[in-house]
Amino acid sequence: MTIVVLISALARMFFSILLGWALTRVGHMLNVRERIGIGLMGGCGLMTTAVILDNDAHGTPFDIWAAVGFTLGGILFFVGFVSRKMKHDRANDAQVQEAQRYLKARGKL
Repeated sequence: MTIVVLISALARMFFSILLGWALTRVGHMLNVRERIGIGLMGGCGLMTTAVILDNDAHGTPFDIWAAVGFTLGGILFFVGFVSRKMKHDRANDAQVQEAQRYLKARGKL
């Protein structure tokens, strides 16, 4: 086992632990798509660790679907993040418009 394989496996495990921590600590602030995406990324990232450590497992269906699940989780998280950000920006714009109407009505603006 080379040092690169060991570092790669440790990085995958650390990343999975980090995603699990993020899901438990700030999960209430995320939408459903983001939570499912983080779960897929963490779970499939941890499952690819065995493939990295075992040279005979390369090219198996497990190797492929674990990597695909990790990628789909990342895409799902990104879509959830972008939709939450767009919704937040629309709500901010609506609040600014409401505040401007209120201040104009009172003669303050």
